[in-house]
Amino acid sequence: MRPAALALSRVLLAGLTCIGVICGVTVGAIAAERIHAFNATIDVARDGTLTVTEAIRVRAEGREIRRGIYRDIPLTFEMPGGRMARAGFELLEVTRDGEPDGFHVNRSGDGVRIYIGREDRFLAPGDYV
Repeated sequence: MRPAALALSRVLLAGLTCIGVICGVTVGAIAAERIHAFNATIDVARDGTLTVTEAIRVRAEGREIRRGIYRDIPLTFEMPGGRMARAGFELLEVTRDGEPDGFHVNRSGDGVRIYIGREDRFLAPGDYV
C-alpha cells in the first residue's frame, strides 16, 4: 500500500473509531424505559377482605411513560361449579415517591383500569416508585 493510501486508511479508521465511541456513549446514555420492580403485599382479613398494596418502580423517559402508568385489575372470576362472580373494589390511595399522586379509575365489564399520574403533567425522565 502506498504511504498516502496508508495514511488515509489510518485517518478513516481513527474517524470510524471516534464515531463508534460517540455512538456508543450516546446509546448508553439513553436509559431503558421499563418497569424495574413490582412488589405486592396481600393482607387477608378474617372476613375474606383482601387489602393489596403494590409498589411499582419504573424508569420514565417520556416515550411510553409520559404522565404515569396504568394497572388493569380483573374483578371477575369463576366460582366452583362454573358460576361467574365479581369481586368488589375500592382504591384507597395512590402515591408517587411517597407523595399523593393523581389518578382516575375506569370500570369495565371485567374489571377496572387505574390510571396513575396527572393528565396535565409530564414526568421528567427518571425513576419513580
